[in-house]
Amino acid sequence: QSNTSISLQPFSLAQTSGNGTVPPSAAAISFTYLDTFYINTFSDSSMFVEGSLPNSGSQWVFGTDATIGAGAWDTNLVFNSTTAEDGYALFDAWDLAPAAPSDRWITVGPIDLSAATGTITVNFEQFYARFNDVAQILVSTNGTNFILAGDNMDIPRLTNQGGAATSNPDLRSFLTPGIAGMPEVWIRFKYQTPGKSYQWILDDLTITSVFIPTTDVAVTDFYAVNVAGFEYATTPLAQADTLLGSIGLRNDGSGAQDITINYVISRDGNQVASGSEIVPAFPAFSADTLYFSTNYTPDAMGDYTLDITISTTTADFTPNNNTGTSNFKVSEFDYKPFLTFNAGAGAYSESLSDYDASGAPYDEHKVGQYFYITENATLFAVNISLPRPLGAEGGNWPLDLLIEIYDGANLSPTSSPLTLGDYNLTNAHPTGIAFKSIGVEPLELVTGKAYLAVISTYDPDKKFDFYALPGDKDVSTRALGPFGSGGVVWYQGFDFTPGIALSFDPDVMGVGQTPENSDVVVFPNPANERVYVKLDPSAENSTITLFDLQGRMIISKKVAAGSTYESLQVSDLANGIYSLQVLTEKGMITRKVIIAH
Repeated sequence: QSNTSISLQPFSLAQTSGNGTVPPSAAAISFTYLDTFYINTFSDSSMFVEGSLPNSGSQWVFGTDATIGAGAWDTNLVFNSTTAEDGYALFDAWDLAPAAPSDRWITVGPIDLSAATGTITVNFEQFYARFNDVAQILVSTNGTNFILAGDNMDIPRLTNQGGAATSNPDLRSFLTPGIAGMPEVWIRFKYQTPGKSYQWILDDLTITSVFIPTTDVAVTDFYAVNVAGFEYATTPLAQADTLLGSIGLRNDGSGAQDITINYVISRDGNQVASGSEIVPAFPAFSADTLYFSTNYTPDAMGDYTLDITISTTTADFTPNNNTGTSNFKVSEFDYKPFLTFNAGAGAYSESLSDYDASGAPYDEHKVGQYFYITENATLFAVNISLPRPLGAEGGNWPLDLLIEIYDGANLSPTSSPLTLGDYNLTNAHPTGIAFKSIGVEPLELVTGKAYLAVISTYDPDKKFDFYALPGDKDVSTRALGPFGSGGVVWYQGFDFTPGIALSFDPDVMGVGQTPENSDVVVFPNPANERVYVKLDPSAENSTITLFDLQGRMIISKKVAAGSTYESLQVSDLANGIYSLQVLTEKGMITRKVIIAH
């Protein structure tokens, strides 16, 4: 195996968040608290100085559950910090904040840390829910120039499609270099929001020294990348590609580590490949997402599992987070970013607002999914999973849909679809929308291209809630906002997978219906762009060969065991009569084929 790794969308726990560089959150690191150099229980509000930008709305308030409540939550909800009874600080961006933006902070200091030594963390307890806001912790050694020590941006946004508030309380710790031994230090808590958000509740600030282990690595995320850098949960065998692994790694230890990734690939419970990959000198206190190649291409249909385990040359401090598993399926005709439609899972859709920082609004009437083609194929149908009725909006039934397929390259507001058609969804989840049923011809998809399948609604009062699982990690997802200035297209990624699928099954067009006693059927005949051959799936080895009338071999193709259909591209062949032979271990069958363009 190669000892190199390809970086994909690199990130670091030293994140940038507008005002400086954020050291890693010690909350995620296995460490031991040592000496405590400062404690503030927020019982004396006079120790804090509030500041803000001009015209900034709302304010910080100090008190207890009895006097200020819990912000956006029910006032009966109790803040469970260690010393909540003597007071805490609250920024309520729900009840107190006007629609105007807020950018306000509270600062405590100077704090004498001249006796502090070693690795220092700033720690506090909080109860917090993130929406459109940014909650930051900043430090200064002169009271004027503040640098970012940490933020809450790693906490998922809370919306009606997913996410959650933190635990109550949530202990937050940030490594804070540069303040040990300083005679004067200031700590600032800053809350920024463009308008209505939730709240940030703070208590029990401490500054301590900590012990951090030398070796502490973890797998933070893992999935199989099975087609040209995309993750699909179900892939047709003809579109199978070299299997990659995408692994999120984090090194919470104080030393750089050589990390070995050991992987095993199984099909239907039986191992089919294995290997290892080395990530050399992975830096301390850092995180990254890396690709590695398994050099394995699925060669048969079935249910696949890619399992990984990471190891280091020295013992890991917390070895229980060193594994990952990803499942996917290789089918005959189905191409989709999910294993099965799951109508019982509920319906979810994630807002597209501002995914590219353009400020463009979420279009809840249009959504798209990319599909990359590694082998020429004919698209016969699409499928879509639409959900339950939508309450006061009167439900989705019936719903008129517009189905479009675009060339995925260079999309713009004036892009024309390669094909489109209307479909009336009545009161049942469709098993497949055959192009033939909506008056559309099969569409030839070309090797090396990505195609965007787009589903839209006509009715402004009815919107999409696609069946999907919150927290899904599907990076093949692209969801469309309105075609606005510059033809904005958002990568949805990492949050949501719309229920859109492609089908290369000729039977959904009605062309594959043949007598049961027919061993081999060729269609369409005459053929124009492509000819399909219906095969005996029990044959273990099949070869399809096309000859002209002079007996010259024009095309020869081996067929994977268990295949029901195979196709040949004939668009470049001259009009005329050809002979097609199918050779199996059972014998040879010959059929006449007419090509007419």
